[in-house]
Amino acid sequence: MTRMRNGEGVPTSLRFLEEGGQTGREILAYPWSDTPLGPLEEWPVSLRTTLATMLACPAAMFLAWGPEGISFFNDAYRPVFGDRLRRALGARFREIWADLWEDIGPLVDAALRGESVAQRNLPLLMDRYGVPEESWWSFTYSPVRDDAGRINGMICVTAETTAEVLAERARRRSDERLEMALSAGGSIGIWDWDVAADRVTADPRFAALYGVDPEMAAAGAPIAAFFSGVHPDDLPSLKASIGAVFGTGGQFDAEYRLVQGDGSIRWVAAQGRCTLGEDGTPRHFPGVSFDITERKRIEQALRDSQDRFRGIINSVDQMIWSTRPDGYHDFYNERWYAFTGVPAGTTDGEAWNGMFHPDDRERAWAAWQHALATGENYQIEYRLRHRSGLYRWVLGRAQPVRDADGRIVRWFGTCTDIHDRKLAEERQAFLLGLNDRLREADEPQAVTLAAAATLGAHIGVARAGYGEIDETGEIVRVERDWTRDPSVPSLAGASRILDGFGPAVIAELRAGLTLVVEDCYADPRAGHDYAATWDSIGCRSLVVVPLIREGRLRAILYLHEPKPRVWRAEEIGLVEDVAQRVGHAAERARAEQAERANARELRLIADSLPVLIALFDADGVCRFANAASADWFGAAPAESVGQTLAALIGPADFAEARPRFESARAGRDVRAERAWPRRDGSPRIADIRYLPRPMPDGSTDGAYLFVTDISDAKRIEAMLEREVGERTRERDRLWQTTNDLMGTAGLDGHLRSVNPAWGRLLGWSEQELLERPFLDFIDPEDHAGTGAVLARLAGSDQITDFVDRILSKDGRRRTVMWTAVPESGCFHIVGRDITDQRLAEEQLRQAQKMEAVGQLTGGIAHDFNNLLTGIIGSLDLMQTRIAQGRIDTLERYAGAALTSAHRAASLTHGP
Repeated sequence: MTRMRNGEGVPTSLRFLEEGGQTGREILAYPWSDTPLGPLEEWPVSLRTTLATMLACPAAMFLAWGPEGISFFNDAYRPVFGDRLRRALGARFREIWADLWEDIGPLVDAALRGESVAQRNLPLLMDRYGVPEESWWSFTYSPVRDDAGRINGMICVTAETTAEVLAERARRRSDERLEMALSAGGSIGIWDWDVAADRVTADPRFAALYGVDPEMAAAGAPIAAFFSGVHPDDLPSLKASIGAVFGTGGQFDAEYRLVQGDGSIRWVAAQGRCTLGEDGTPRHFPGVSFDITERKRIEQALRDSQDRFRGIINSVDQMIWSTRPDGYHDFYNERWYAFTGVPAGTTDGEAWNGMFHPDDRERAWAAWQHALATGENYQIEYRLRHRSGLYRWVLGRAQPVRDADGRIVRWFGTCTDIHDRKLAEERQAFLLGLNDRLREADEPQAVTLAAAATLGAHIGVARAGYGEIDETGEIVRVERDWTRDPSVPSLAGASRILDGFGPAVIAELRAGLTLVVEDCYADPRAGHDYAATWDSIGCRSLVVVPLIREGRLRAILYLHEPKPRVWRAEEIGLVEDVAQRVGHAAERARAEQAERANARELRLIADSLPVLIALFDADGVCRFANAASADWFGAAPAESVGQTLAALIGPADFAEARPRFESARAGRDVRAERAWPRRDGSPRIADIRYLPRPMPDGSTDGAYLFVTDISDAKRIEAMLEREVGERTRERDRLWQTTNDLMGTAGLDGHLRSVNPAWGRLLGWSEQELLERPFLDFIDPEDHAGTGAVLARLAGSDQITDFVDRILSKDGRRRTVMWTAVPESGCFHIVGRDITDQRLAEEQLRQAQKMEAVGQLTGGIAHDFNNLLTGIIGSLDLMQTRIAQGRIDTLERYAGAALTSAHRAASLTHGP
């Protein structure tokens, strides 16, 4: 049998597949003979048993069987696949979840090694519906063994916990069978207690239970002998029960533990009747004791199993319920009551229908009645009343449990809170639509208006807008906004001072906190004065999301309502999400706008350059060309784009250009010069450069081509070469013919080059000058000054008019004036022989000295002659007066003569 359809020919052993919901029927119809598992009827019992258990389970389960990890799952698991569902059944587990293997692969390996793996709220990035989405999952992986007891697969029990990431889910498999310990026997012992005589007689079985010697028990022993075997913890209550029946007489029932000789514990049940005497004292107390150890073990195992079952049922995030075959609800787990908030038992029977949203009640009830009538699995999404009074979306599932004859004996169902998922789906659809609108907008103002209009209409507010903060951080301006209808005033084009809305609320925005106000008049952050400002613009309740960039408030996205409003958490979260998106989209639009402007500017610049600029892709097809392409390619830029390089320059030239293009495409910079005639045939020389076009991953994608007309540059270069050659020859003639000493010296004290004037002036050969330190050729008296000059040259100082004396080969000294210029560890020197000049200057100084002496002598003689005239004149007057006999004035004439004589003496002796 390869496959089965519609239950035809299904043996009893495979009926569980037919009853296993849609997935069970798909398993029946699958062509398993073409897989490593082979036909259904040959599957091992362990696989069928595991599948039966999994298909009947209301929780989502997945089975990977065999070395290939062939996939099976139940109906509850189907939504987990998303778009993968159509190829999931029978596929390899690793192939189905290849994108998650890095996260779950090690866990699967651990399960196949025999380990039980449990994960709680594991984050997984899943692509179930064509869009990557973050999700969280709580699941267990458990090894599954084949008929031989070997691990041959892995079973997964899972539930998505995305809606409540912090909620915990521990999925534990309960024991499938109770481990039963067989008792050594179920003996019943008989006893008879003569209370007055304190003597208990008992049969051997009673004696064996209580650890008393059978012969002593048969003969009679005090009650204390039998009490010694009672567990110390149970003895007080046993004695209290006996004491009670002693006071009243009548029936006695008790259960307690007995400590056996080997230390083991056995439970017994004692039943008897106490007979009182006429005086009310106990006389006779017969009874039986029977071993109930096995019953106690079964009861304890049952309690443990029930505790485990309740623990599992109450630990999952799903609401679990059960009904009788007729659909009467008689069981709900704790999660149901925690979710609904109703008292226990109030939703039994048909009362659960009152928990549905009125709009969903008829539809959900009809689906349930159909499932009861047909025995088909029940699955529907509806809104269920939450304890908060709000309605939340849940996924209701149920499937029947049948007996061996196929009769439904019970229904088990679950309600999974999918409200967050539904909201997330709506949110995702909204955001996808918003993203489409934002992508269509190519200007920042169009982006913000599209976001405001889409968000405002979706949430249902009076006004929505986007405002940008100026550089001072004090003023907000709204370029364009959206309003619900014309009655709502627009704030577009208005600028407002932020602090006018209240320092407290603006401080929150500057701190990056979303501002949520339900009623500005009741909100202490606004206060009555600022609330009036808000109310004046039709804003009594609001949500404002700040956009912070580089630590500063740059923009806000706001929603306004003219009346008080309670904002839901999901609404606030959506506004915050949209705010970030619109902020990035506006920046993107602004950047694209600037990029387009830059592109236009770059195109203008590129077209204005007298250089061919072109881009060729990896296939050699032109993707860009500037206006110069008309001159070089003979085709306008629009005509050049789309053509190959070979077509643009011709096959012959392409044969030469191809190796250069290939080198550039391989990542190398290539440059060449060649003749490239103008369109009119006149000659032209082109400088051609190919640059690789780098990609972000380091590879190259084509090459840039730059072509420059260097014909004029080549002509100028030739002229310069001729001029440089002529100047070089002139310099060489000067080097050879000048009488100035020219050369190069190092800071190490050696000459490196000298011109012929050195030999002509000093008599030393070039070899002698270069081999010896140049201090050997300098007068020793000038060594100190030369050393100081070398120090200045080492410090990069230029030297001019430095004079020292150079020794010629014949021993004479030549006076030389030097100019020295340092350069890269050496210095260039030019020295001029000023020996004859210095000699002439010395002779000139001597002549000038003699001339000065002569001038000085003449002056002195003139002055002396003048003084003698005074002396002689005075003597002549004295002589005349003596001759006249007039001697009264002689003293005056003698004084004048004496004064002139003293002055004459001062001319010769100095002061």
